[in-house]
Amino acid sequence: MDKSILLIGDKKSFMVKAVISGLESNGFAVNPVGSLPDDIKKAVKGGEVCLLYCDNSVDAASMACIRDIIDDRDIKLFAIGLPEDFSRLFPIIPRAKIEDVFERPFSVDNVANKLAIALMIKEEGESKKRILLVDDDQVSLNAIKSCLAKQYKVYVANSGVNAIAFLARNEVDLILMDYEMPVTSGAQVFEMLRSEPTMAKIPVMFLTSKQDKDTVMKLVALKPEKYLLKTMPPEALREQIESYFHSKLYDSH
Repeated sequence: MDKSILLIGDKKSFMVKAVISGLESNGFAVNPVGSLPDDIKKAVKGGEVCLLYCDNSVDAASMACIRDIIDDRDIKLFAIGLPEDFSRLFPIIPRAKIEDVFERPFSVDNVANKLAIALMIKEEGESKKRILLVDDDQVSLNAIKSCLAKQYKVYVANSGVNAIAFLARNEVDLILMDYEMPVTSGAQVFEMLRSEPTMAKIPVMFLTSKQDKDTVMKLVALKPEKYLLKTMPPEALREQIESYFHSKLYDSH
């Protein structure tokens, strides 16, 4: 297992150096990031396990930067600090967005155990196919994500614009997209994807609640991988996606 983590905090701090030393003794490869927003933005690409050493060197701007990264990219964040540090942190980064917190004084071995578990889960998740689900309907998002989450790694975007922003920083194996979204429709997002070289080859399946002849003809003309009815039972949706991935695996051989 790759035991690499990013540590966000004042690299000159004695306590940060002590944490790094303790984690390295537990077999971790620790990359100290620094606590300035620019340093954080450059270091955190997505997919990492990050440990935040929250002290006075981490100001509101740095916390807001980390929050925005969490909202936009797939990272697991842990935090070390005093109660007063967490009282500054949680209004900016809600506790629910943080995997775990360690109040000082703390056991480095305990931190190491929690980080190792997170890395193991991350490694297992990376073997799953990644699906981006795009829909403006939160109820639909939640229902389809729940249907697929056990078998696939599912990300969600509630608009076409958010989907494009997510895909600019993250790779996926399939996009499931609502065809009838307001503002920017599924068809418009599809055309945007196909015009962008880095996204042009991402497979897209449309989700639709309509099956009239006019809608079907428009869908077919776009040449997505498939179009699927939102009304289909969950098990039928899973079967369609599983069948697609199996066919791609067969084609690759």
